[in-house]
Amino acid sequence: MTSTTYTTGGIFKGAFIGGVIAGVVNVALFFAGGVLGAEFFIVQGTAAPEAIPAFMPFASTLLQGSLGGGIAFSLINRFSSNPTKGFTIATAVALVLVTIMPILMVPEMVAMIILQLMHFVAAGFVLVNVKKFGAA
Repeated sequence: MTSTTYTTGGIFKGAFIGGVIAGVVNVALFFAGGVLGAEFFIVQGTAAPEAIPAFMPFASTLLQGSLGGGIAFSLINRFSSNPTKGFTIATAVALVLVTIMPILMVPEMVAMIILQLMHFVAAGFVLVNVKKFGAA
């Protein structure tokens, strides 16, 4: 069984493309959630909750998905003989961990479901595009 090799430039290209696609899909999910009655707020300390602006799902998906996913895959690629499997496992663990946060912190069901979908969309698009564009 042969292992695919990945280039750092290809990894970050795939992560960026996946982040952009996921960001656009997440903005659509953000608006769909709004239509369904979801209210997305951010709470900072003891301040009053502030509404999340519409660009935020795109910006956070792009930053966290592209940069975080690219760095994670690059590190796993450097130290693992099977980086695709390692990154898939790391992504699955991260998804389980981020699933807990909205359940505990988001009191509204529709918003919680939309936030969960956004996490799965980001992970899926970054994973698929890193595997597609990162291969040498």
